[in-house]
Amino acid sequence: MATMNALRRLVASKRYKTLASKLLRTTGAGYRLTKTMYPVELKVAQRELDAARVDATDIERTLFGDQAADAAAFCVAYQLAADRLSLGEEFNPAEPPDPYDGPTNVVYVGHSHTWLTTAVALYLVLKTKPQELLGYLKATRTPHAAKMAPRLKRFFAQVSKAPPAGRKSE
Repeated sequence: MATMNALRRLVASKRYKTLASKLLRTTGAGYRLTKTMYPVELKVAQRELDAARVDATDIERTLFGDQAADAAAFCVAYQLAADRLSLGEEFNPAEPPDPYDGPTNVVYVGHSHTWLTTAVALYLVLKTKPQELLGYLKATRTPHAAKMAPRLKRFFAQVSKAPPAGRKSE
């Protein structure tokens, strides 16, 4: 599936960085890319692409091909709705509280350079293989995957111009 070198080349390309930055600015939420891309970002993105059964070529083809406008619109809408869509972390009441948990100082340092690849992977799952969404969410360790799947399908239907695979346009 996604090879680390192909993914690294895509994410490091000027074309990709320009688009990722432009789409973040489009949100109007003050988002920006981090100054540095860390190796762990690529590992996480590769895991998500593998779970979606897509590779860097699929991501590039989607971002810069015929589906570019729909994919970009989905990615921007998804960024803006991420907090609203989230069901939060899973919590086990039988687990004792962590003594290090407490008030935190959260500082926004920027979006990962791979944010767009992972958003497009989700877009491709929703568009081409929605029946595999739950498996994808579980593989990417999304909290409350079973509850999140229908929410994401509804969200996709609301923001997408093209109907998902298996559905005819009206």
